[in-house]
Amino acid sequence: MLSYLLAIGIAVTGEMGADESICDTTQLIVAQPNVSMHKCFDDYILEYSTTNNIPVQATYILNANVKYDNSPFKQSISEGIGKFNREDAAHVAGFDFAALANNSLVGTNAKERNSELNRLPMVAELNRAGGMWNWLQTYEISMPIKVGRLYSVNGTVTEGNDFKPRAFYKILYQPDIHMAIAYLIPNKIATNAEFPDKYITSISCIEKALGYRLVTNDTVIPDSLKWSKAYSSSVWTDGARLDKKCGHNEEAL
Repeated sequence: MLSYLLAIGIAVTGEMGADESICDTTQLIVAQPNVSMHKCFDDYILEYSTTNNIPVQATYILNANVKYDNSPFKQSISEGIGKFNREDAAHVAGFDFAALANNSLVGTNAKERNSELNRLPMVAELNRAGGMWNWLQTYEISMPIKVGRLYSVNGTVTEGNDFKPRAFYKILYQPDIHMAIAYLIPNKIATNAEFPDKYITSISCIEKALGYRLVTNDTVIPDSLKWSKAYSSSVWTDGARLDKKCGHNEEAL
């Protein structure tokens, strides 16, 4: 399966989709319920909740012919950004004010991605070097050169009006070979990147944690992939590996 994924990926790593705008993508996933603000920038779509005062979902396209800046300073704490009390509260509680949409995107909206609209409280150990979210942000920009363009769906699992997310998720989908991988990461100190495959899950388990659907028969990411888990971070799923059980990470949320 790994050789299949990489071989097919080599065949689609050209400029396919390079001019595609995420804003023009029809129904990538189901619209989030109870979202107060919808922003479509040139390089990503942001869903923002004024109930929680945080971004709850960010989606974007990653292309093989784009060079992404992998500087460690891109994936770190941001000082002096934002104007909400939640930032001060996050720092006092030992959280970073981290980015949901990847800071390595090269579109024209770097200012917006570094503003409070794209920032949320994340455990410092998760956001910084050695942390799982930090690893994932670097991992996703390394994959298009191997498998071709990717759709990236990033979001939060929240509770009530709490501004501190309980967990984060990332779904990567390759539309040309219809393969995907999904991660669900608790917003806890113990979450680290030593064993990234530990956090692999299915889209259906993310839906269970959220309490609503993300994919249907009408979404770009097909419903047929929702019950399937990737084998590892190197071997994604094509929907053949059905697994309706959710692990302890999902059940604990």
